[in-house]
Amino acid sequence: MVDFAIVFRPDDRLTSALPLTGRYIDGGVQSFNHTRYGPLTNKPIVVSIETKPEGESLREAEVQLAVWAAAHFTRLRDLLDESKAETTDLPWLPLLIAQGPQWYFLFASRSAAGTTVSPYDSQQPTLH
Repeated sequence: MVDFAIVFRPDDRLTSALPLTGRYIDGGVQSFNHTRYGPLTNKPIVVSIETKPEGESLREAEVQLAVWAAAHFTRLRDLLDESKAETTDLPWLPLLIAQGPQWYFLFASRSAAGTTVSPYDSQQPTLH
């Protein structure tokens, strides 16, 4: 689990579509997301945020976000498969680590090899 999330607050039309997905997560809960946490079931997660105190290892936060992102990708794949959409590509997911006053922006992507979390490098601002 992460500490915070920035969510999309859908309008009533999108919220009413949730029961139509027919897909439940563990525990029989219908959710747009991969978590049973009540406030997040009907608000799709846009950015996941992990916080760590100054001096703690950033690696632990990266691993935690990678596990979280892998579960998020699995849920997105389930929803995409259920929708029978023409696209099969999953988007990259934005992630944040806040460590004291420092903030780190990362991207999670999924390939056949698994989930990869990469830091954003402001010196190489090219996106594909």
